[in-house]
Amino acid sequence: MDRRPKLFTPGPVEVPAWIADTAGFVVHHRSDLFRSEFSSVRQGLKQLFRTEGEVAVLAASGTGAMEAAVANIVSAGDRVVVVRSGKYGERWGELCGVYGAVVDWLDVEPGNVVDPERIDDRLAQGNIRAVFLVHCETSTGALNDLEAVGRVAGGRATVVADVISSLCVHPLEMDRWGVDLAVGASQKGLALPPGLGFVAVGPGAVALVNASTSPRYYLDLRKYLSSAEADETPFTAPVTQIAALGRVLREPGFPGESVARHTRIGRAVRAGVRAMGLEIFPVSPSNGVTVFRVPESLNADRLVRTLEDELGVRIAHGQGALKGRVLRLGHLGRLEDGDVIRLFEALEEGLSRCGCRVEHGRGLGAVRRMLANVRVEDRHGS
Repeated sequence: MDRRPKLFTPGPVEVPAWIADTAGFVVHHRSDLFRSEFSSVRQGLKQLFRTEGEVAVLAASGTGAMEAAVANIVSAGDRVVVVRSGKYGERWGELCGVYGAVVDWLDVEPGNVVDPERIDDRLAQGNIRAVFLVHCETSTGALNDLEAVGRVAGGRATVVADVISSLCVHPLEMDRWGVDLAVGASQKGLALPPGLGFVAVGPGAVALVNASTSPRYYLDLRKYLSSAEADETPFTAPVTQIAALGRVLREPGFPGESVARHTRIGRAVRAGVRAMGLEIFPVSPSNGVTVFRVPESLNADRLVRTLEDELGVRIAHGQGALKGRVLRLGHLGRLEDGDVIRLFEALEEGLSRCGCRVEHGRGLGAVRRMLANVRVEDRHGS
């Protein structure tokens, strides 16, 4: 009997059976069959990131893709601006420091988003090699305005964005927005198993990659860009993962349908959380993860355990300094209406068992109404 809880975390996410079925697609990574598949995947990824450049596919986590971006852009002594708006913005700075960069932190209060004018002010000081930021800061649920940042910084410094939790969830126009490098991963909006990292290298960033003096081998994007010309990877490819990715990228309507689904589900989850009297934490919430403040009367650890052990639902704790102060509801991937309803049935019951006064059906009713209303709006094209 499968006793695994239903995942409502910001990644990994539930993997649909039709995607998991590609686990049997094992071919040699130097065969014509794989080259044909990888050629299709390469073109699909370019469309997904909206770039005329190349997208390197790594057998790595999202953090591995982040490190690859840093290793191929930053040289020792370079001065970089890092937007620290949460745990993953902080990770950008930690990685840059490892490669010898001089990190100019631009701190943003957790839950808030970066003001592009602050980046403009930093760039006006001159001698800035790159700007690093996170599109959706998963630790806080906040969505930075990547388009506005690219408009301010593009052409003045290399713009590097973590889009790991926003890919397929929010619109992305990498080249048009002035983003030079963007990193993604498989286990979030794509609803694939963990294991694939992506580094999209815009057409103007290839020269920057070639100019970096940082030592690298496996993460050397020059190898990936060169191999891609022959529809190959420089090292053994995760062939089953790439086959699954190909199926997703070739779906009719993708990625527009994915963005629309995440928008619809995100609105419903936020409506349900607010109807229960809980406070949304970020000022500009993402459609992939909803973060709410923990009421003073609630023990966050107890609620998470109760949901998982007794009600079969797994949500996520806060991270770092936010642990115990917020909880995170992930709604990335292929969730359907019934999944969201199950989440709120469990959440209402879990809160009640943990001593919170909850009006049963209030949050659930708001979710049902929002799902129905948004479906009507979608049908009428609004």
